[in-house]
Amino acid sequence: MEHRPGPSLSLRKKLEYLMVIRVLMVTLLLGSAIIVNINDVDSFADPSYLAIATLIIATYVATIIYAVLVPRLQSLVSLTYVQLIGDVALSAGLIILTGGSKSIFSFLLYLTIINAAIVLGQSGAFIIATLSCLVLVGILLQGLGFWGIATGELGLPKHIAPATIYNPVVHIFACYLVSFLAGHLAWRLEEQGTELERRKLDIAELQALTHNILSSISEGVLTLDNKRRILFLNHGGERLLQRVSDEIYGLEVRGCLPELAGAVEELTDEASRRSEWSGWIQRPLDEEVRYLSVSHSQLYNVEDKPYGHIFILKDLTEVHSMEQRMRRQERLAAVGQLAAGIAHEIRNPLASISGSIEMLQAVSQVDEDEQRLMTIVIREVERLNSLIENFLDYSKPSRRDPAQVVIFEVVRETTELFGRDTALVGDIQLDADIEAARACVVMGDSEALRQVFWNLLRNAAQAIEAGEGRIEVRAETFRGVRLRDRSWERLADQGGEHNALRLTVSDTGKGIPGELLEQIFEPFFTTKSKGTGLGLATINRIIEDHDGFIGVTSEVGEGSLFEVVLPFERDPRLTEGASGAGSAASIHVDTVDVVAPAVEVSEQLVSWK
Repeated sequence: MEHRPGPSLSLRKKLEYLMVIRVLMVTLLLGSAIIVNINDVDSFADPSYLAIATLIIATYVATIIYAVLVPRLQSLVSLTYVQLIGDVALSAGLIILTGGSKSIFSFLLYLTIINAAIVLGQSGAFIIATLSCLVLVGILLQGLGFWGIATGELGLPKHIAPATIYNPVVHIFACYLVSFLAGHLAWRLEEQGTELERRKLDIAELQALTHNILSSISEGVLTLDNKRRILFLNHGGERLLQRVSDEIYGLEVRGCLPELAGAVEELTDEASRRSEWSGWIQRPLDEEVRYLSVSHSQLYNVEDKPYGHIFILKDLTEVHSMEQRMRRQERLAAVGQLAAGIAHEIRNPLASISGSIEMLQAVSQVDEDEQRLMTIVIREVERLNSLIENFLDYSKPSRRDPAQVVIFEVVRETTELFGRDTALVGDIQLDADIEAARACVVMGDSEALRQVFWNLLRNAAQAIEAGEGRIEVRAETFRGVRLRDRSWERLADQGGEHNALRLTVSDTGKGIPGELLEQIFEPFFTTKSKGTGLGLATINRIIEDHDGFIGVTSEVGEGSLFEVVLPFERDPRLTEGASGAGSAASIHVDTVDVVAPAVEVSEQLVSWK
């Protein structure tokens, strides 16, 4: 007969179940025998009762021996057959002791066959069924008197009851029928178990594949249930939001991701019916502000019912900066065309007006009021002419051939010269430490770079109210890479050469409101009552021409910090002769006691460290 294995459980585990079932059965038999004869003490001395008790005790002992051998044997098939044969022997003994073919314990043979089918499959069930049938044949022969067990004589009885033959024969056919059905069911159970395990494996692999796909997506993927509790956050979302998925699993988004709470509420609000949101968020660890785009989709379960929400998080900080820069460039192009068209049309009349007024002042006899009015006209003409000059400088900056610029000297001289301008500096403390820039050489225009740092220092001084505060100039170098939005990203040093110079000018002034930070580099935008709005725009253009980047951070009431990042090359020769007062890189200008004119500064006002 074809061997059909049993269920997918291991044979060792099946034997453990078999031993438990055996102990429960014999315990039930022993307990029922004691309960039935509890009121008849003399029955405990009956040989049949003693024989049954002996069988049960022997079964206990055998089961203990089996339990000791199971964990120690490598091959358990032989031990399995030994146990099943022992169960058949136990069943045969009980049947013989309790009436033979009329015994109520014949069902124990069926139970043993079923156990064989479960443990060994259909082939094992057939073998145990055959052994059970031999037991039944022996019981039949006993009933017919062949064994002469009672009288010691061999022969057939004269009168044979039909039940004596009918019951064993029925049990024999039933044993084989049970073995076939139990074996077939065990085989089907094995197939179903194998198929279930395969499907579980397929589902696990599909879940792992889905998880790996979602985790590998560069954009952030965030899923919430209907109560806005976090179900999943992929690696891209962890990097973007600076969170660990396992630490926030099951928490409400408002409590663990407050920077996204507003976006989530807006997108999941049924009244709004929006599918996308974009805006600025501040990350918790580095406190960096990033521009995010969040798209929303409904999450459904297997019954196609709403189960939660899916959010795709995209970091569009660079793209947003590029768009802002492109819009700025478009406005610049329009400004350049406008400048070329109107510059001469405005400057020529201004020159005529100024010349005419000067002639009138020279040849005419004018009183004091008329002289004052003419002076006003000339001053305003000069102011308009200066505005046009700034406008032209911004729209069409000078294009000089790039040359090596020792940026350390440019910043040092500009800072020193600025410190001597008492009209601008007043009581402001100016502190500069630019030693890190000593050996840095930048390819560009030295005069344009002087204009950059002069304007930054002047703006810092003008931002300090009451003329009392502090301006700091600092320099540092780092290893970085330039991004698409022209900004620079720091890289791990790892022994690499530094290639970017960062110069900062910070003040303790009134600061710039956050809503104005994106506009301060645009042309004609100013917060000053008499400003032209071209200073920072011109600075931005100059820095871009030098392949650099300029940025600003500010807090109202605390002050502002402007940073300029420029690519550079290191010239070791510039570090030679660095000692001495005339080549120091740190200056401190104390203008509290300034009494000299702007062109004469006491040696006590500038101290070199």
